Amino acid sequence: MEPSVKSVGADINWVSYGAVSPVKDQGQCTATYAFSAIGGIEGISAIFFKTQQEYSVQQLVDCSQSYGNNGCSSGNMVNSFNYIYGKGINIVI
Repeated sequence: MEPSVKSVGADINWVSYGAVSPVKDQGQCTATYAFSAIGGIEGISAIFFKTQQEYSVQQLVDCSQSYGNNGCSSGNMVNSFNYIYGKGINIVI
């Protein structure tokens, strides 16, 4: 069964559906805000566009300071989503 806005139940396996991206390693950078925001974007992108894309965590870490994030020091998902809405996000090729 393919999920839709009207029929999403608790029994959907989002991994087998392809909406969960591979695990990423943030190394020494404590930018969990960027990794969680990108994970959310990748999941919703897979659901709506029916293909899995990898989006740039590094872009959020490097470029979203004017939206309130602090690179590898700290930030939050709302600031990240606001940045993505305002500036867009690159697909990793």
